[in-house]
Amino acid sequence: MEYLLIYLLQLAEMIRACAWTSICITVGLAILWITYICTATETIYDEIKKEARESAEKTKKTMIQFLIITIALFLIPARQTLLLCVGTYYGKKAYQQISTNNKIEKINTIIDLELDKIIKGYKYEQ
Repeated sequence: MEYLLIYLLQLAEMIRACAWTSICITVGLAILWITYICTATETIYDEIKKEARESAEKTKKTMIQFLIITIALFLIPARQTLLLCVGTYYGKKAYQQISTNNKIEKINTIIDLELDKIIKGYKYEQ
């Protein structure tokens, strides 16, 4: 588990850079799509209109795919968030271990006191 968290911490910055790259590609595809749409509406020739419309459809599908990828990449937490999560997880784990140790000490104390009472009871009976 720890190794996976360290690996994700190393990847966090690279993933964020990929998200920004994906945004740039999406904006470029949007500009290309608008160009194809304008070409399809302004041209006189039917062949060019048909090619422009087909290109616009392909560009639109690719743009939507990159938009989905971008959103998914931005949902991956940043490095600081991952560090906070890791710190919280291990802090909670350490605190639970300490409180468990305190409980065990208290239980041992209770058992010792009860055993002392039982031993004293046997001494008085004899």
